Order: sequence, then structure tokens, then C-alpha cells
Amino acid sequence: MGIRLLMFVCAYLCVCIIMFDAAFVVHQAAEKYLMEWRKKQIVDMLSAQLASLEQRGKVSWLVQLKMRRRLAKADWLNCFVPAVDSFAKQHPEFASMLFYQSVDMLTSMAKKSKRRPPEYQAELAHIIYSLNKNKTGADRSQKQLEKLHELAESIIMGVTDKYALLRANTFGAIVSIGNIRAIRHALKIINYGDKEINVKLLSSELLELEGGYGDILDAIYTDFSQYCCALKTCLIDFMSLIDYEEGVKKYVPEIISVLDDNAQNDEMRLAALRFFHKYSCAEAYPKIMKILNTRSADGTFAAEAAITLRAYPCEETVAALIEQLSDRDWYVRFNCADSLLELKVDYEQIIEKSDDKFAREMLIYRSEVMLLKQKRGKEFG
Repeated sequence: MGIRLLMFVCAYLCVCIIMFDAAFVVHQAAEKYLMEWRKKQIVDMLSAQLASLEQRGKVSWLVQLKMRRRLAKADWLNCFVPAVDSFAKQHPEFASMLFYQSVDMLTSMAKKSKRRPPEYQAELAHIIYSLNKNKTGADRSQKQLEKLHELAESIIMGVTDKYALLRANTFGAIVSIGNIRAIRHALKIINYGDKEINVKLLSSELLELEGGYGDILDAIYTDFSQYCCALKTCLIDFMSLIDYEEGVKKYVPEIISVLDDNAQNDEMRLAALRFFHKYSCAEAYPKIMKILNTRSADGTFAAEAAITLRAYPCEETVAALIEQLSDRDWYVRFNCADSLLELKVDYEQIIEKSDDKFAREMLIYRSEVMLLKQKRGKEFG
């Protein structure tokens, strides 16, 4: 009796699993079909907008109303970007025009979305970002610029939302719009907000800014001293990643003061060292040397200073790097050896003259790594 019951239970479970798998497959197929159907419906509505533009010179309000009602639902909103991409491939010459005609609709949707879940708002911000990327290089009239500014302002409070994806998507959308006033406003809101600032994310988003970096660097200069440490770190990193020496000159005195103050935020001081590796500065040189020569429990600053000094080739730099080859921190020794290699210093001569075990081992290790890389380069050349 017990064996029969066990066999029955096993058979029942197997049937349940098979039915669940079948239901899951059917559900996946239905979802895929519905997504393609929604995408086709959106493309048809975009085509209707295009026809209205060609006939009347503007988009029919009935078509826009239908579009808004559809996009008020999250599952339709998720299909919007792929539908627009598909439409842009079919009609590349009208993609930018259609976007500007849709700005009013997007602004209205953004204002109403404040009552919607943060996931919906994040998807809407992603749509704005994607649409802006589709119309890259399009000419913008003053009226269009004002409309884009209004669109950016309608979503701007998302940069301080507790939902991390909404914060990221909103700032990315604002940068993609390219309105300097809106970006400056967003940075101020982030600065005074209480949410954690993702330094790498913000600096990478700013790198996507179209039309050069001069305007944004000029716009935020007066605000820079008021920014919190995390936001300053983000902007110093951003300046370290771009090639615009003329635009960053005005920031140099304040960034030098960051190097000089041990009480400053650690991440900000490291960002300052990276900045002076990118943009060499005579006034910063003695401060970088001081950081390299200062022994501390944590060798992070000395290790970063060793990399920074590659931008300052001279006998004093070489002597300081050779001296720090005996530092107790492995990363300091490694970076010093690496920088000496970059400065074309003869390793073999230093190895022969050195009495320091740590220095000799690091130089030998680094030279072997270099030879191995050269050998592999020749093999795969």
C-alpha cells in the first residue's frame, strides 16, 4: 500500500511539473506574441503621425491621444523604444522630426508619471534617453531647445528618488537632452539630496554630453566650491577623462588645495591625483612628491602618486621613485617600478646597484612581465 501511494505521488508530481513547464512555455510564447503585436501597433501609430505631418505639417491630436493612452500602461511603454528603433530604420529622414513633434506628449506623460510607480518613471526616462540618441546631430531651433528644457525639468526630481534605477535613468535622460541649464539644476538637486551618489555612473553619463564640454564646465564653475565631496569627486574624475585642458584650468587652484589637505575626503584626494596625472601642473608637483614620500599605514595615496608622477619626467622624479621601491607596501613598489618603466629608466642598472631585496624583487618581477608581454605581442603580432 505504501509503495503504491508513493508511486502515485511521484506520478502526480511528474504530471504537475510537465503541466507547469507546458504552461510556462505557452506563457512565454504569448508574451512574445503580445510584445510583437504591441510593437506593430506603435509603429502603425508612428506611421499615422508621419502621414499627419506630411499632410498638415503637424501631428494629429487624435493620434497623440491614442498614443498617450497606450503608453500609460507599463507593458506598452516597454515596447516603445524597440518600436521607435524599428520605425527609425524604415524612415531615418523623419526620425528627428517625429521626436520633436512628440516632445509635448513626452512632457505631458512625464508630469503625470509622478503618481506612477518608480519602475514606470524609470522606463519613461529610458525612453527619453533612447529617443534623444536616435536624433543625434539634428539641428535644434530655439523653440525646440525650450521644449527640451521643459521636458528635462518635468523629470528632474527623479535624480533624488530612493529607487536607484530611476535616479540613474533620469540623469542619463537629462544629459542626453543636452540642456546645460537642466544639467546644472540636476547637479544642484543631487548635491542637496540625501541619496548616495554613484560617482562612476555620473561621470560616465557626463561623458556622453553632445556638443563639447566647455559649456558645462563654465556653467558649474561657480557652484563647484559648494558641492559635496562625492559630487566634487565625480566632476574631478569627469575632467580627468576628457581632453580639454583650456576648460579645466580655472579649476586647478581648488583641486591643488584638495591635495594639500589631509583632512579632505580620501576619494576626492585620489581623484585629484588622477587629475594631475592627466593635466600636469608645476604647482602640484611638490605636493605629489610629498604624498609619495609620506609613509602611512595605508599606501593607497603613495601608490596613486607613483602613477601620477609619470607625467613629470625629471631626475628628481626618478630618484624619488627609485627610493620608494623599498616601501613596505607591495602596490607602492609595483607602481614605482611601472612608472620607472614608463620613464624609460634602465632597469638592469638599477637592479645591479640596488642592495634592497624588495626593490630588486619588484624590478625583476616587473621586467619579466614586460618581456612576457613583448613575447606574446610578437607571437600574435
